[in-house]
Order: sequence, then structure tokens, then C-alpha cells
Amino acid sequence: RLDSAQGIHGTCLSALPRPDLLRSLRVGNGIATAPHLFARYLSRCRNLRDVAFSDSPAVNSAVSVLEPLTRSCPLLRTVSFGCGDNEGLTVAVRRPKNTSVLWSRADASTTTWTLETALNEEWRAVVGLSP
Repeated sequence: RLDSAQGIHGTCLSALPRPDLLRSLRVGNGIATAPHLFARYLSRCRNLRDVAFSDSPAVNSAVSVLEPLTRSCPLLRTVSFGCGDNEGLTVAVRRPKNTSVLWSRADASTTTWTLETALNEEWRAVVGLSP
């Protein structure tokens, strides 16, 4: 957890001796790099499951954050960051080998994106929610 991320650019993550041990990361206010640029530094964190950036600064494109994280962190399930309301509720992101996955959020004001899985789809079907 980086509660005060004042001036942090992301290069500090390259100094982690065992990046494979990082499962969850929370980046607080003051980050000196936009989330989509900071996400590139997480490429060594292959077992990362959850990432949360502060809502500021917001990004214009959810794909710019989700795509590099999806490609480098195969176990990732949730990502939180500030983004514009015009982004929509679902975003398709390419994975290696030309496959794609779907990320979604509950509504336009929600900052948490969740990777769609077969379990998510089953749960929605059971409770009667539309995909």
C-alpha cells in the first residue's frame, strides 16, 4: 500500500526484489504519473490480483490502463481508477495470442472495473441480472 504516493512515478516498482509476491496494490493520492503510464511498471507483478489507483488523476481511456495490466498480470481481477463517465460499462481488451477479455463496471460513476469470468456470468444468470 502506497498511501501517500507523492511524487512516485512507478520506477520504484522495478526495485522490488520479488515482484511475483505482490498480490494487491493500493496507490494513494499524489501519484506523479497517470495510471495508464504507472500500469506499465507493474509488468513484473505476474501474480497481481487487485490494483487500486486514487481517483485523481482521471484517465480518458479505460483501455489505456486495463490493456497493459491484462497482458502482464494474468491473475488480475479488479482494477480501480478514475475515468470519464463517457467510457461505457464494458471494455474489450486484447490479450496475448489475439484473444480478448471483457472488463465491466456496475455504472458510469463506479471506478472499479472487474474482469468478466464464467463465474461472473453464472452468478448473473442465477440472480436474474442481464449481462
